[in-house]
Amino acid sequence: MAGTTLTTQTDDRGVATLILNRPEKANAIDRTLLVLLRDTLQDVAASSSVRIVVLRGAGKHFCAGADLGDLRSGDTKATVPELCEALDRLPKPTICVVHGACVGAGLALAACCDTVIATRDAHFSIPEVRLGIAPAPLMPVMVRACGERFLRRHLLSGGRFDSLEAHRAGLVHEICDSSDLEGMVAQSIDDYLRAAPGAVRAAKVLLQPSSRMDRAHSSRELEEIFEKMSTSPEAKEGLASFRERRSPAWYPG
Repeated sequence: MAGTTLTTQTDDRGVATLILNRPEKANAIDRTLLVLLRDTLQDVAASSSVRIVVLRGAGKHFCAGADLGDLRSGDTKATVPELCEALDRLPKPTICVVHGACVGAGLALAACCDTVIATRDAHFSIPEVRLGIAPAPLMPVMVRACGERFLRRHLLSGGRFDSLEAHRAGLVHEICDSSDLEGMVAQSIDDYLRAAPGAVRAAKVLLQPSSRMDRAHSSRELEEIFEKMSTSPEAKEGLASFRERRSPAWYPG
């Protein structure tokens, strides 16, 4: 599964790596990439062979945001908020690997991922206000990832901030030197592979803002989900592997 502006590689462990491939434009999201990435996310969400998704950019930058000139030049079959929703609701762990620029819509993509790993020299910004635009459709995911106080400083000014500030805000989970990046990504992948796929899928659905955890009558529903999962084949295998001091069947390591 590949396109000229998006490449996809899936290994035998079920790790799908999606690479934004417009390095000459700092991987800015145009209409073609927008549709390709949304459709690919829908495909991997439905695939039983994919367990983890890694999102990264080719060249010197992760993503310079939306290619506004292209997106406004004609009709598109997808929108950036739709793309973010597809990524945010993907029922599998997602890892975003940030180097170079992570700007605007690119930052929103990072905010939708479960783990964000950034190099020390990566830089971030939400510059829409400097173009006379309030990024209203993307603000909910940014608020969840960074917090309102942080955005009052950086979204309202449109200024640049570094990996350390992004880490303090909660947007970035891990910071490393460029030379250590691949090792850090490999460790994060291994951590997720140790978790049972069905349990991860159920837990991630419950973490969504519109999930049953947000309902006033959710307590009994959550107990029922827990009871059902506790007697699942995965739970039996997990407990057996713990007792027998071995890796569970779902771990390929």
